[in-house]
Amino acid sequence: MEKIKLEDCYVSEEYGFILQDPLVKLPEYYKPWMDIAECLAELIEKKKLQGEVAKMPELDTQHLKGHRQLRLARVMLSHIIMGYVWQNGETAGLKMLPRNLAVPFSNVSQILGLPLIIVHADLVLANWKRKDPTGPLTMENLSTIVSFPGGDNLQGFILVTLLVEVAAIPGVNAVIRTVSAVQEDDKQMLLSALQDLKQSITKMTAALQLMYGQ
Repeated sequence: MEKIKLEDCYVSEEYGFILQDPLVKLPEYYKPWMDIAECLAELIEKKKLQGEVAKMPELDTQHLKGHRQLRLARVMLSHIIMGYVWQNGETAGLKMLPRNLAVPFSNVSQILGLPLIIVHADLVLANWKRKDPTGPLTMENLSTIVSFPGGDNLQGFILVTLLVEVAAIPGVNAVIRTVSAVQEDDKQMLLSALQDLKQSITKMTAALQLMYGQ
């Protein structure tokens, strides 16, 4: 049986399912997306997002180079779309997107193999940055790249979820080792991998408890 390669699924031993050091800016061509994403929460709260989107040009996705640029574009567009649809509340949601959002979002999503709706990969896995670029992955040193209204409570929810993913990183490696141990009938490797998996789950549970402080 062929050995599992984490990198084929954009999963790494160091970062697990989290996108490693996400970009926070796209090429200058995509400034219209960046300008809206930067003040998204304020635009939604003041009910000005739909008006700003109406002024936005339809941008071609061909200038996006590499996986990390595509992921950042997806983060920005998915957040803008959700804000655009629900700007006026649950009872006034829109049922149609303008081309300047729908076309690039569809193109980027098709390339990445992601559904046409905001998902965990957009909200959490690729939506983080360090305040201190050399600092650790801790609550105090993390913030989101794009934010919805909700202030510190929503950001705290997203960042705690990210920290659960951080705690899961050793578990991802343990699962791969478990599979290898079964394939190779290596009982000692299997025991060690399962012990590491247990420790990872314990750390994930502890990280999740931080949610109560948000």
